[in-house]
Amino acid sequence: MHISLLSLMKIECRFGFAKAFVNIGPWLYNHRQAITIPIVKSFFTELRKLNPDTKIGVAGFCWGGRYAILLGQSHFNEEKLVDSVFAGHPSFVSIPADVQNPVVPVSIAVASTDTVYSPAMAEKTETLWAHDDVENEIVIYEGAKHGFCVRGNMKDEKEKEDMIKSCEQVCFRVNGPEGLTLGDELV
Repeated sequence: MHISLLSLMKIECRFGFAKAFVNIGPWLYNHRQAITIPIVKSFFTELRKLNPDTKIGVAGFCWGGRYAILLGQSHFNEEKLVDSVFAGHPSFVSIPADVQNPVVPVSIAVASTDTVYSPAMAEKTETLWAHDDVENEIVIYEGAKHGFCVRGNMKDEKEKEDMIKSCEQVCFRVNGPEGLTLGDELV
């Protein structure tokens, strides 16, 4: 029996996908909304209670991006738990439900090639935010892939540049005019 290199590559790709699915499936189950939201609410409620006069900024990436966005929404909790939000290449965001009523400044970094939180989703989000009094922003990074904020190749100049710019976006949102100021103590 003769197996070509191409056949081996196809098998490896299928196995790699299957292996990833086997690993991610249990993780997604163990980190589903019903489990995660109570943990997030509990943590930030306690953090706010222990630090009532401290401004709190939150940054979330991929899966955590959704929960960062939710923390800034009016329907997430009765009291405001954070003062500013950054989400980098968020995942599992439901539009309009998860983004329609921000009560704090929200900044989202979007990869132009992302299918998880696509530029089309970003456009819908911006449309929902058009009439808000809260200063929000969405920055689309051209040519970037999902995960670019934290998994970019530092040897690739474009990926490195996008990572650095997204870090600056986090800092502006946390420290900018509508977020926390540089003199504020961060928790």
